[in-house]
Amino acid sequence: MERLHLNENYAEVKEIYETVNIDEGRVISVYKGILDNDEDIFAANIEKEDGKWLVTDAANIGMPSAIKLNQSSSTEKFEAGYTNEKSISKENVKLIEIDNNEYTVWIEVF
Repeated sequence: MERLHLNENYAEVKEIYETVNIDEGRVISVYKGILDNDEDIFAANIEKEDGKWLVTDAANIGMPSAIKLNQSSSTEKFEAGYTNEKSISKENVKLIEIDNNEYTVWIEVF
């Protein structure tokens, strides 16, 4: 992850919060990064192709705030946003804790 921004024009990774296994050969990673001198939180879909892990989709979900609770970012592979809930009972939704006690990242996997 840390080297992707150099070759692929993704955000420079500053801190990886969590990488969640979706299935064999697919993970989603949530991380704090810098792109165009702005620090934000990103989610990236990463898939194994020909023995190499490649980012196929990435979304900037911004920094957590009350305003962001009603917003989300999506790609063809997932949708992500913030919640102030600590648990969700939907099977295809994952929660990722970040360094903010008030908000959690939710990711709905397609």
